[in-house]
Amino acid sequence: MATDADRTEINSRISFQLEKSTGSSTFLISSSRLGPGNYSGRLSLNPGVSVDYEAMQEKLFSLVVLAENTAADNAGNIANVSVLVNILDVNDEPPTIVPSSLEGVSVRENGTQQDLVHTVFASDRDTNHSLVFEELSVACYKGGSSAGEVCWDWFVLLPNGSVLANSFDIDYELCDVVQLTMRVEDLYTQKGNQYSQNGTGRTCTLCPP
Repeated sequence: MATDADRTEINSRISFQLEKSTGSSTFLISSSRLGPGNYSGRLSLNPGVSVDYEAMQEKLFSLVVLAENTAADNAGNIANVSVLVNILDVNDEPPTIVPSSLEGVSVRENGTQQDLVHTVFASDRDTNHSLVFEELSVACYKGGSSAGEVCWDWFVLLPNGSVLANSFDIDYELCDVVQLTMRVEDLYTQKGNQYSQNGTGRTCTLCPP
């Protein structure tokens, strides 16, 4: 907001502009008359510019707004004020399954290992997120060939990424590799894809020593 003691329109016409500085081209400012000697400057994001929170080191812009009475007899009749624009994060980045957490999983047969056998991890670049794992499919293999559906109920993937042994019937002779395909959903997604790329974890069933 800017005011001028000269109340007649011919003597008080205030325009706003941004002082040239880093980030000044990211924003636009326009002047609007509210009444005699009373003007407002509307600051807006330049529609031709995209602001990416994750790519910014400093999550703010420090601007200087100039208000000039263009009706003044003498040039340079200007007031200025600093404006700090904070950039807020929008949840627009997809989650990611940590690849290393899908590797090196093994469990012994015949019910010798129950409950938690592994934990899969995921990450998200957004400030606020809520990640939930979802099991998409199960595949059973023996000696590199399909073992049908024999292992489908051996393991269960919980929403927090925990993999549990869910059966006392885990049998190496029937199936030596169980392949779980999963993805992660960010429940707080506001824009873009809420799902990660699919990840595949392989659990080897081992013979007892």
